[in-house]
Amino acid sequence: MTLAKTSLLLSSPPCPKSARSLRPVRVWPLLLHPLKIILPTRLNFDLEEVPRHQAVCPSRQVVRALGAESIMFHPWIGPKWGQPDNALGGTRLLIVGESHYCSPERPELVGQCLPETTVEVVDDLAIRGRHRFFTGLTQVVCGRPKWSMSRGEVEALWHALAFYNYVPAFVATGPRIRPTGAMFESGKTPFADVLARLEPQAIIACGRDLWWWIRRGLLAGTATPQPAEECRIGPALAVRIMHPSATGFSSTGMRPIVERLLAQVRQG
Repeated sequence: MTLAKTSLLLSSPPCPKSARSLRPVRVWPLLLHPLKIILPTRLNFDLEEVPRHQAVCPSRQVVRALGAESIMFHPWIGPKWGQPDNALGGTRLLIVGESHYCSPERPELVGQCLPETTVEVVDDLAIRGRHRFFTGLTQVVCGRPKWSMSRGEVEALWHALAFYNYVPAFVATGPRIRPTGAMFESGKTPFADVLARLEPQAIIACGRDLWWWIRRGLLAGTATPQPAEECRIGPALAVRIMHPSATGFSSTGMRPIVERLLAQVRQG
């Protein structure tokens, strides 16, 4: 799997001053390859030492209001999240991806976090630009090819939902390296905080490995989750879809899963 050509400059104007002080950083979007490759053992990250920053627009005010000090990569929260007149009819939909990757130019960021990354990536690639991962999600949720949608329709969709990456630190400098079990495990508490604060009604998990770790986080100790295609996470109904960047992904094939999810939530 090759890295996406589109990149994000974290020294650009939307970033906080702490990020602007860095030389330009390309952050490869939150894409994971289905291959299981072991992360180099030299990786050693301390999540407690990562500085916290406020998320950037349009989620800044919402994240601040939620008191998201314990959140690592701040979630994207659409400005019309949960509002009855949004593109999802008010349904609080949270999409969960796996992780972020930093540029080979900044290997020192591996194991660390720039909290505004998710917000910027969604704004740049899901709404303003193009990327296979986000195109797949857009089509799965709305049920239409993205090419048939206007910019306003795409924006309205993403302004209605929330998006969060489970692993709370940059995994590596390239997406062919998978997160370790320790990295997934470190995402349990921040994710629980996101759920408690956002109170989603519906959750879409991207990928089989992520689905396993999310469900394992709901169990005590080191219990192994039983096979399931949907489950309850608190009051929310959660489902798994194939990772949009994986070989063989089809938005039309995954659409019935999401359509059924949203229908069940709306029916109460």
